[in-house]
Amino acid sequence: MKKIYLILVLLLPLVARAQMKVGDNPSTINPSAVLEAESATKGFLMPRLSTTQMNAISNPANGLMVYNTTDNCIFIYRGNTLGWKSTCTQLPVWGLYGNTSNDTNAYFGTSDNQPIIFKSNNIQRGILTTSGNFGIGMANPTYPLVVSAASNPLQLIGL
Repeated sequence: MKKIYLILVLLLPLVARAQMKVGDNPSTINPSAVLEAESATKGFLMPRLSTTQMNAISNPANGLMVYNTTDNCIFIYRGNTLGWKSTCTQLPVWGLYGNTSNDTNAYFGTSDNQPIIFKSNNIQRGILTTSGNFGIGMANPTYPLVVSAASNPLQLIGL
């Protein structure tokens, strides 16, 4: 009876703990984190699996992350419909301050049959349609370039 009581007393702190921190300053944890790692000299190393090992995970949870050693990339599980998604093939994204790329396959646009819509102040200002027509000030241009405005729709300087 005393042995059981002693074991329960030792296990209570482990069971009751809702948060965990490893690394530097383990006594202070961010209140919004269930797990926190902190270090000024080391990084976080997630589980490393080959593609075969990753695909063999039984019933992976949405949001599960692994480092795929076959593709040398981080993968995130996005549910039964989307499956595993690579952060390497989903990126790079086009940045607000420009992009550099030696990849001749890189482009700005869509890879499906959807137009590119340009907005400012959450109002549509321009559109590049799926047929290649570009419209400014209208939603559905029927010519390669259409500029529409109530007055002074176009100004060309220096021609």
